[in-house]
Amino acid sequence: MLSHGNVAALRTAEKDGDMKGNSFRFNFATRRAIWGMAAFLCVAFGLITSAAAAPVTYTGITIADGQLGSWNFHNARITLRFSGDTNNVQVVQFTDPTNGSMAQVAIISEGRSSITVSTLRRTVHATFAPNQIFVSLDQGDPTSPPLVGGRGVGFGMFSATAPGGVEPAYPFGIEDGTVDFGDAANPSFFLPTDLTESVGFSGRAFLCLGFPNRSCPAPTSAQALHTDKGDLLLFQPYEDTFDGDTIQAGFFLADVNPAEEEDEGSFLSPPLSGFGYKPISYNGFLVADVSLGGQFYGGAQVYLSFVSDASRVVPFADSTGSGFINPVGLAQVKIRTGGRTVSATLAPNQLYVYYDTAHASIGFGSYAGGRGYPLSLTQNQDQGVGLVENSALWALSDLAANGDTNHYTAAVPGLATDLTNETVLSAAASSCASSFDQVTSICGNTGLVIPLHTSRGDLLVYEDYTDSETSAGPYSVTWGMFWSVLGSNRE
Repeated sequence: MLSHGNVAALRTAEKDGDMKGNSFRFNFATRRAIWGMAAFLCVAFGLITSAAAAPVTYTGITIADGQLGSWNFHNARITLRFSGDTNNVQVVQFTDPTNGSMAQVAIISEGRSSITVSTLRRTVHATFAPNQIFVSLDQGDPTSPPLVGGRGVGFGMFSATAPGGVEPAYPFGIEDGTVDFGDAANPSFFLPTDLTESVGFSGRAFLCLGFPNRSCPAPTSAQALHTDKGDLLLFQPYEDTFDGDTIQAGFFLADVNPAEEEDEGSFLSPPLSGFGYKPISYNGFLVADVSLGGQFYGGAQVYLSFVSDASRVVPFADSTGSGFINPVGLAQVKIRTGGRTVSATLAPNQLYVYYDTAHASIGFGSYAGGRGYPLSLTQNQDQGVGLVENSALWALSDLAANGDTNHYTAAVPGLATDLTNETVLSAAASSCASSFDQVTSICGNTGLVIPLHTSRGDLLVYEDYTDSETSAGPYSVTWGMFWSVLGSNRE
């Protein structure tokens, strides 16, 4: 683990070199080209290390559009899996021919890969044909040690139509967030980047052909991935075209020696149906440390759901903000780590769902912990650090204030919500009790957790992934996802 001194030196170097913030946008190709070259050159030019043998499962999670066989889906939950052995993870160093810099990348291509696509009424699990998918993580420049983070991680594909024969960020990849260079090794939440240890990352999701180009063209039938349920195409409908970023979140998990208890499609579905005249479910997802009934789960997938009736939504306005709130519903939590899942129902009258339009904040608030706890998404735009800016939540705020429709793809304005319709939003994720600033996502007391009562004992959600490059205080650098679905999951 890095010392605090090493991290401080790294922070200074980053700022001097404009490695973060809006100014770094001008170095877009440099920021992302390494990841793309790395996947190809790892395969082509030889391997330098391998890890001790242990079964490992890599999981990628996001929400996207696409087609599987004859099924066209919209805002479906996408879960990619790659099961292999850590003995087949290989690390390579190479020189990037585009700029002469060095890169070091971990990659695994030997294993079994699959995808689960889930909507309200339908879930399809498909297995990829062999020799299409690999997993890679760009660890950084080995000539500038220490290697203290990543520059991208995800599921790539071998492609005869791609330059160099690979697509590193298609069908799925993430960058920024907790995988961002310099932050994965933050002493407060050290995250391994070797693909041989269990870890959970969040970041900006790419389903991008031609990465690292600013535009991500939709795949054609010639670029389809082949599965036992038909050919697969995935689309990336929500983009900030001005800055060249996707604005939705993605999550990448590595589980060493995993258990296999539950498929991913059922994990990301509310265990109970919505109710009333206009049934609706609100859903939140993040990677965090959490405790349930006295059992601690580190770096776990945390899925919150709140089933209700959309007619229960009411406007609110008070000294802290204004917008919409739904205070009536049944809340559940699922926690997944190492392939194991535990779930619980929260006691009544503890949680509510809110959207503070004044502060561009949405999520699950509690009467005990306020609007930042157990899960709040905030625009985090004012920090200017590049890790969770240009999110879907920020896009809605920008569109409402400035009408900049030419800065976004056509589907983005359709994400606008008053909590009575369907939406998919991503932004900086916080679990900050009592002392939370919804505008900046700064948490005044990151060590404070407040118990929420459930059918399996008290639930505690920790504010894990924060940074403090500003004098105002620690702010979130992790991504979270919020989505709402209308209708009942009962046939």
